[in-house]
Amino acid sequence: MNAHSPPHSIREAVLEDAPKWLALAVQRYPDRDVGGMRAWVEWCITNPDRLVLVGRASVGIAAVSLNYGVERRGRMDVLYTIPHLKPGLEAFAMIEIMMRWAKQKGAQGPFYIEPDTDVDFGPFVQRLGGTPAGGVRYEIPY
Repeated sequence: MNAHSPPHSIREAVLEDAPKWLALAVQRYPDRDVGGMRAWVEWCITNPDRLVLVGRASVGIAAVSLNYGVERRGRMDVLYTIPHLKPGLEAFAMIEIMMRWAKQKGAQGPFYIEPDTDVDFGPFVQRLGGTPAGGVRYEIPY
């Protein structure tokens, strides 16, 4: 696999994907109200400024937002994996796809990853040429 050939298992999500992935997230994060995210996930799937990807072992959501009314910024909102399926390469490919998509949507500056879980994205970020930006925030240049 290289940057131009993601695993065949990765595709854009459809509304029918939401229940499966939310059920898995509820199992993984029982102390968080991720089950209540269904409306948000469905909104993301239909929103042209969001990219929702699903794979065999992972799901990812990226966004492009307009900051200050003029700057388009790309960021990863969610990257959820099923650990026992060994999703490393698929998850890495998802981040690459998210970055390319954000750049195609006109995002400027670095691509942001700001996890709010115990997942360490440092190795992915380092491999993509990015750096820590304080705390658990990472920036990857385009």
